[in-house]
Amino acid sequence: FAVGGVERVRGTLLMLGPLPLPSQQVPVDVLCAQLRMREFSLLAAEEPYRDIFDPQLRPLTKPVRCETEPVRQFTLPEEKLLVIGLKRYGASRFDEIQRQLLPTKSMYELKERLKLRSSRRAAQDQPNPILEWKVHRLGTQFGEGERALIQRVVDERGAQPSTWERISTTLLPAYSIRDIREYYQTILAPEPPPAPPP
Repeated sequence: FAVGGVERVRGTLLMLGPLPLPSQQVPVDVLCAQLRMREFSLLAAEEPYRDIFDPQLRPLTKPVRCETEPVRQFTLPEEKLLVIGLKRYGASRFDEIQRQLLPTKSMYELKERLKLRSSRRAAQDQPNPILEWKVHRLGTQFGEGERALIQRVVDERGAQPSTWERISTTLLPAYSIRDIREYYQTILAPEPPPAPPP
């Protein structure tokens, strides 16, 4: 490469960030999960190289499609392990939870399970340690005065994004918008109406 070509290669590699080498034999789903978090277009990456890259040299293999992974079923002991991981590592370290406690599940599956089972709309006909953990965590995080304040503001303004922002920025600055929204939706919000019979 000429000097300019080397700089363009370096810029593209920086845009991609660190990726596993082919010799590491990383599973396709893991590689897709890494790429899914980045905004990267192969055509856009090739654009700076039009004067030095021959499109005829591109491999004629079908690209791997990074489709949404199917979420496998969780057993009750696996949900309890997920709760142990959430208590130990927090709700942002799914990599550690997977590595230490649930290596048979992908990080995507762990995140989706937490989202699905921590909602008040989750099925109530079976034990739900994830929702119990979330209710306990949020219930001990807010005091009675904060609870009454959040309820009063929601009654006045409605349960909408601007309400959570107002509470967080002017009334309870120690709590994030997400904390306040989750607390209301998990603890204070009215029970959703039962699903109509089929």
